[in-house]
This record gives sequence, C-alpha cells and structure tokens, in this order.
Amino acid sequence: MAQSHSQDILADFAHQLRQPLSAIEALACYLDLIAKPEDERVHEQLRRMHAEIVHTDQVLRDGLCTLRTYFSSQGSSVLADVPPAAAEGCLVPSISG
Repeated sequence: MAQSHSQDILADFAHQLRQPLSAIEALACYLDLIAKPEDERVHEQLRRMHAEIVHTDQVLRDGLCTLRTYFSSQGSSVLADVPPAAAEGCLVPSISG
C-alpha cells in the first residue's frame, strides 16, 4: 500500500512538471511542420527550443532521481518505497523518447 501511494505521488509530481513541457514540445513540432523551409531563422530558433526541451526533461529526470535518493536516505515513507526505475523515468517516460 505504501509503495503504491509513493509511486502515485512521484508519478503525479512528474506529470505536473512534464505536462506543460509536452505542450511546448508539441507546439514546436507543429511550427516545424508549417514553417517555410527557406526561413532559416525560424528553424534555428525551433532547433534551440527542441534542445532546451530535451535539456529540461533531463533536469526533471535528475531531479526525480535526487528526490528519491534524498527521501530514501531520510527514511521517509513517502518516496522511500519507490523503485529506482520510477525516478529514472520508467513510470513517466521521457517526452523526448
């Protein structure tokens, strides 16, 4: 029961952080599709956006792993029972694949 509750908390936390990031990624992909190929400045900015999205996703993954490690070391029953794979993105897959 505690493990299930802990997984729910971690999954909800990750979802709340990744949801707006996923929307931004979808918009950037859409802009990639509709931007004129000859508009290099737009494409350069979109490449930068994609790179920032990937970087932010990695920061979230690292943060989840750090939280799990911290709470585990504190003996907290809130996240201590969450398996390491959950903090590494297995419960909530990376948006960048």
